[in-house]
Amino acid sequence: MIYILSAILFSAGQIIAGWVFFALSSVILIFNYIFIKSELLKLENMVKTAKEKDFTPKYVYPGLSEFNRLGIATSELIESLGKLREIRRLREQEFITILNAMDMPVFIVDQEGRLIVHNKASKSFMRIAQDEPSVKYYYEILRYEELIAFIKEAIVSESQREEKLEIEDSLFEAISFPFISRSEKFTLF
Repeated sequence: MIYILSAILFSAGQIIAGWVFFALSSVILIFNYIFIKSELLKLENMVKTAKEKDFTPKYVYPGLSEFNRLGIATSELIESLGKLREIRRLREQEFITILNAMDMPVFIVDQEGRLIVHNKASKSFMRIAQDEPSVKYYYEILRYEELIAFIKEAIVSESQREEKLEIEDSLFEAISFPFISRSEKFTLF
């Protein structure tokens, strides 16, 4: 009888100890989950702010080496992205400066017909102010039907074209050629 009673007490003690261990393990897992989730949210927020053109990393590195390495790598990536975007902006400004130095009108149109870039010399061919901010289609901006038809045919044919256009009793030589930049097709006029 003593053996049975002690075995039952010992089993009850094991069950209680098991439940205590389970409860403590669950609490530790919950705190670990909350910590990991908060660190991942910090990384996510840092990437989101970089996406919104703020390239200053704001990640506070935690004590865990895995998150520390990930945070450092993400910060370096964001800083590099910021530098690349600045280089791109400067190159675009240089390109626009070169285009504006040209005496002949230049238009760059994408495959959908959006006027991507144009220079100051092209102003006489346009219906609206050159510095209007919204992206427009060439057929909305250009004032001469002959030029609009030429551009339309050039986009469709995707080949180099040359044609003499008579616009307001003046003869213009229109030249177009397609080019690809970053997997996007453009046509230069």
